[in-house]
Amino acid sequence: MKKIIFIAILSMSVLLIRAQSKISFNYDSSGNRTERVIALTKSAVTTQELITENVNEQYELKIYPNPTKGQIKLEISNSDKIKSCTITINAMSNGKLVLRKKATLPVTDIDISNQLNGFYIMVIEIDGNYSSWKILKK
Repeated sequence: MKKIIFIAILSMSVLLIRAQSKISFNYDSSGNRTERVIALTKSAVTTQELITENVNEQYELKIYPNPTKGQIKLEISNSDKIKSCTITINAMSNGKLVLRKKATLPVTDIDISNQLNGFYIMVIEIDGNYSSWKILKK
């Protein structure tokens, strides 16, 4: 009986630990956030959702759908104040550069349909401020 209870508790704790997504932030010496990394579990990436983030409280980024079949939309609010915006996408498996392009504001269409299924890191640079995103292509 003790063995069954021990196995049940052990399996439940493994499931609880495995179900958590991890979000980590990196900061420069001045305290400004320079990077955001989200490590998603498989269950966390099965829904298509709208992702938003405020960058320096001046711009709001909207990236959708994620996961994608290849077509991604990037919307940036207050884009009339932006001087330059560059999008870079790298394959997470090998770090290979997949796409680099200047954003068309306020909405940019991004096509990675010719790439293999898997995880990609999209870095958006707006006037020297960087924001990174994990994208799943199905």
